[in-house]
Amino acid sequence: MLREDHNLIYSEEYISTLYRNKIPAFIAEYYRISVEDWYHLNKVKGTYKKCNRCGEQKLMNNTNFSLNKGSKDGFYSICKSCRKKKNKKQ
Repeated sequence: MLREDHNLIYSEEYISTLYRNKIPAFIAEYYRISVEDWYHLNKVKGTYKKCNRCGEQKLMNNTNFSLNKGSKDGFYSICKSCRKKKNKKQ
């Protein structure tokens, strides 16, 4: 199917690795983030911060923002995912 539709060729081992390791890890991480967001929105009323680069409101914690001791709130104004993208370009 991949070969016919997209001209891609992968070994059975590679596809097996995707099914056994990578895809379950992505699903588990997405679930963890969803539960964390729900918990902080509905149970403990967590603090959210807006990323200055992408504009998304994200939970203000070590998962989403890097620590910055010079900042008032203790975190950088740009989220970790935007900082990663910025550093990849350089």
